[in-house]
Amino acid sequence: MIDQTTPSPFGPYKGQGWVVFLSSLTSSSPHAICHFAEHPTTKGRLVGGPGFLSLYRYYESPFGPYDELSYSPGWYEYLNICDGPYPKSAKRITKSFVSCNDAQIARIRYDLGIPAERAQFTWNSFPTGEVAVQVTLPNGVQIIDLIMKRTSFPSFTINSVSLISDWLDVAKLSPIVQPLLDGRQVPVLPNIDPHSPLLTCAPLLKAHTTIRGESGIATFVRAATNRDVFPPIEEAGVSRYGFALMDVEMIVNPPEIVLDVVTPGEYSSGSVWRFFTNWFKGFIFVWKK
Repeated sequence: MIDQTTPSPFGPYKGQGWVVFLSSLTSSSPHAICHFAEHPTTKGRLVGGPGFLSLYRYYESPFGPYDELSYSPGWYEYLNICDGPYPKSAKRITKSFVSCNDAQIARIRYDLGIPAERAQFTWNSFPTGEVAVQVTLPNGVQIIDLIMKRTSFPSFTINSVSLISDWLDVAKLSPIVQPLLDGRQVPVLPNIDPHSPLLTCAPLLKAHTTIRGESGIATFVRAATNRDVFPPIEEAGVSRYGFALMDVEMIVNPPEIVLDVVTPGEYSSGSVWRFFTNWFKGFIFVWKK
């Protein structure tokens, strides 16, 4: 049962963050990381990448200050019947740890479908410009140790919202689509025919996050992961460069209801994704050995 006195996760967030891109998963990727890409409750396949790891320190949010570590293997199929009968794809977070209390975690899981779990975050900054974070379970078991460093490249402004209209938000082009968790149920979409095979499709939550603020280029230095509880990203191929979000404001918007696919493998743009992934690797990836 959700505690209705706990605020929802929707609304403004302010803080800092780091985003690191990960190699696309393939049939030859280590099983230890592919395991964290599986979603047995949904049919939509993982259709491409890159994946990403994100790390945030919020000093303001609907829950107050807290930290977040999230992993996405890449993009999964889904259906949005308002946009036509053909499958689309969107990012999906399959692992997430936060420093919130249990009631706040329950709201994140229920309202956004993000499989958040509780963790503790220990931060250290060094004169070299490196930032280290150790994430552990409440019982002290290690999840991941990460070291990132801001580069000397100039910072730049990011703003997903158009200057013309707040409705024009490019963040809508990069949503997350998550399965419902913890027994949540939603009404059947009103425009589905009562005899449609879409009635057999599981509902999903599609949300986007508006973002604005200052960003820069960061260097991924090192990671040590406990593969029992988190994807061993250091074995999967990590981009040497990522983004350091120095001072950003984000708005987490309420999700809309979309659907899982009827039949997995219907997505027809795999060649596009292969082209994008290969281009992306050639442009930004310097593999850490």
